[in-house]
Formats: sequence, structure tokens, C-alpha cells
Amino acid sequence: MRIIQTFWSGGRDPLQYGYGWPLPEYNMMSWVLSCLSLRKYYDDVELYTDKLGYELLIEKLRLPYTHVHVVYDENLCRPLHWAYAKIRTYTAQTEPFLHVDGDVYISQPFPDVVFDAPLVAQNREIGTVYYQKMIDDILKMSNIVLSEDLMNSISLDMVSSYNMGVFGGNDMEFIHEYCEKAIGFVVRNHLDDIEVKPKFDLDCNILFEQVFFAVLADKFNRDVVSVIDKAIKDEGYTSSEFCDICNFDSHRYFHILGGHKRNKNVLKDLSSLLYSRCRDYYNRILSISSRHLVTKESIGYYKYVPGKDKDGISRYLDFLNSARSFWNSMNSVCGSSIDENTSKSLFYKKNGLHSRITTHPLLWLYKVSEDWTETEKNLLRKRLYCEDSFPIEQIALIPYFSGRDCMEIPLLREDAEILLEIGNDIMSIKSVVERVLEKYEQEDVATRHGLVGYFTDEIYRLISQSVLIFV
Repeated sequence: MRIIQTFWSGGRDPLQYGYGWPLPEYNMMSWVLSCLSLRKYYDDVELYTDKLGYELLIEKLRLPYTHVHVVYDENLCRPLHWAYAKIRTYTAQTEPFLHVDGDVYISQPFPDVVFDAPLVAQNREIGTVYYQKMIDDILKMSNIVLSEDLMNSISLDMVSSYNMGVFGGNDMEFIHEYCEKAIGFVVRNHLDDIEVKPKFDLDCNILFEQVFFAVLADKFNRDVVSVIDKAIKDEGYTSSEFCDICNFDSHRYFHILGGHKRNKNVLKDLSSLLYSRCRDYYNRILSISSRHLVTKESIGYYKYVPGKDKDGISRYLDFLNSARSFWNSMNSVCGSSIDENTSKSLFYKKNGLHSRITTHPLLWLYKVSEDWTETEKNLLRKRLYCEDSFPIEQIALIPYFSGRDCMEIPLLREDAEILLEIGNDIMSIKSVVERVLEKYEQEDVATRHGLVGYFTDEIYRLISQSVLIFV
């Protein structure tokens, strides 16, 4: 069974557009890791793309696809309906296939049952409030054209769906029938005609790709083999299960879907993994990447009207961009030292309390001043994915991707104490804990034991985030 992938640019420059990733470079990293992880186990991996995709993935990145089909240069549809290109790829197949998305990676081959199955998908999905709202918005559109059986199916309380990070199978007749239904929906509603004003401008990708397939499979009682052998809620794709790149060799399957593409820990680990294992490709991405400043818009600043010329958010952004400029300049002097130091935490193990650590040599610390308003603090909490009650006092900045991006890590007071204690010294974890504990009252053995455990866990957390590194 052939492995196939689809990259459609939608007419947008992939050197400037991220396709759901915060920077285009992460999209490139994802495609590199996806292609290479598939080629490690399979001799036949093909790409369906357009001219811009060919220029990026083949000419610039030189990814080792066994065959490339440049077939999507015509105006497929509006970029909003990106899944339509995947449907077109499915329907172009005349032999059994397995389609794998560009944000899916594997660390071991797919199970044999996948290649023997009539139909394959990543996993069954359980529709919750998120999917129901999407369906409700669609049903409100009076001018949308839907078949009667599909209308009846999506009107039910539980929305049927399959995640199609992986899709395919041997039942080509059924797959073509499904594709015909999906394409018919797109065409009847003029979603494929960029010259015609659309009847509506809703994101229908999940509907015509995932829901259509599930409805049809259920209607004809077709068995679908899942790569992930359990049903998952539409908002239940956890980072620990699907995005734990730090433990790449321990997980067989990864899918960086949805909001996980903006998770800074995931981005850092993705960058570090490529640096550690795919250095040539990492350097190619660096060679064609751009410098990116953090703007007021990217922090959600548009929702806030400052009361002063240099409010708290503006000062933080100035500090952040100054740090990134410094790291960029340092990278030209120190070569790969930024990536080397940051990648040390990627495959870290809890090596015991006698392990020697120090602070990241390029760590920058930002202290939130007392004049910050609660509105400003809330904006920063949202950016840093903090709980509403998190005390925004100090932010640790750690460079990765050769200084082009950085981790922004909110620190607890206890974290700041740990960093202050270490400074630029090299110390064992045990010594750091003992020094910090000198500042705390320890009435009994149980209290001391609890404090030792707490500060040890905090140190390992800071190591996992590269704020501290092993020496």
C-alpha cells in the first residue's frame, strides 16, 4: 500500500504563511519530520502538491519523496476550504493507499492491520459542544445545499466523525463514493469557484471531510480500522498523548493538530528534535527563514487600549524583541550554541539528585513592574496559557530555533528563588534544594520531605523547559 501526502499552498507563499503554525518555519519542520519518519519505514511515499509546494518541499528542502504530482495549480477553491485538496487526492487514487497529514509523525511502522483493512482512519471522534456549534452554524444557513440523509444525520444530538490525520484503505469503491459525495457538496455550494461569490463563508472542512465519511460508513455498516483504537472527544486530543515529542521514541504516533501548533513547549521540542536528528534539514530551514518580530497584534493587543505611551505590554514586547535581536546576533558569533544548549533538555532523564545543573547561558528574565494593570496582566496570562489566578511577576525567556523564537515561561516565586540560588554557578540538584530550603521553616520530617519533593519537581520542570540545563 502506497503512502501519500497532500500539500496545497492555497496560493499563499509558504515562506511567509504558517498554515496554522505561528511561523512558516514550524510548518516546514513539521513536513520534514513527517516525510522523513514515513520514509524511514516505507519505500513508497508520494506527494500531491502545487508549484509553490514543489518549490518549497522538493527544490528548497529536498525531501525524499519517491514521486511528486504537481496537480493543484488551478484554482481549487478558496483557501478556507483546505481539506478539499485532500479529497481531490483521495479521489485520484486507483489503488489502495494510506494518506498521512503533514503534521503526523511516526516512530515505528503502522500495524499490519492498517494495511489489510478495507477502510482506515486515525480514530473515531465523539462530537461535543465544539462540533455541535459548528453544525448549528451550518444548519442556520438557509441557502446551504445538503442531501436529505446527511441533513438528518447531522441534526442528531451526537455528531458522527472520524479524525483523518490518517485515512485510506483497500475498499476503493467506497472511498470513491465518499469522495463523490464530498466533492458534490463543495461544487453544489460553489465552494470550489473563486470567481463566484460564495453563498456562505463558513469553515466546512470537518463537515465534508470527517463527518461525511462517518455518516456514510455508518449508513452502510462499514468497519473502519482506527490507528488509535479508541474514540476521542473532539476537544480531547491531549498534548501528552499526541504531542510528546520529548519522548519521541516511546510513542509510536504523533499528531500536532489544532491549538497544539501554538504550544510553545511543542514548538521548542519540534525545533530541538530536528536540530538533534535532522541537522541538514534544520540548517536548510534556517537558510530560508525570515526574522520575525513579536507585534502588538500577535499578543492580542488589539483588544486593549493603552492608557500610557509606554504601557506594560509595550515594554514587555520591547524587551522580548531586544532579547531576540541579541540572540540572533549571538548566533552569528556562537554558531549552534543556542540550539545545542536548548536541545539538552529534549531527551532529559531524571538522573538523580547528584546531577549537575546550571542556568541556560542565554536566559533573559523580565520582571513585571507594579504599574502593570490587571488588564495587561490578563493579556499576558492569556498569551502564556496561565490560569486567571497565576501571579504574573517574572517571565523567563529562552531562545530556540537559533534565536528566531523563544520560550516565554511564567515563573513562580519559588522558581525565581531557585534561579537566584544557582546564578551562573554549576551545582547539583541536591545542593540547590538544600540551599533553597534554608530559607524555609521545617517543623518536622514530613514538612521537610514535602518541601524537598516540591523543589525537586520544580527543578525538573525548569530543566524540561530549558531554563536549567544539565552540565
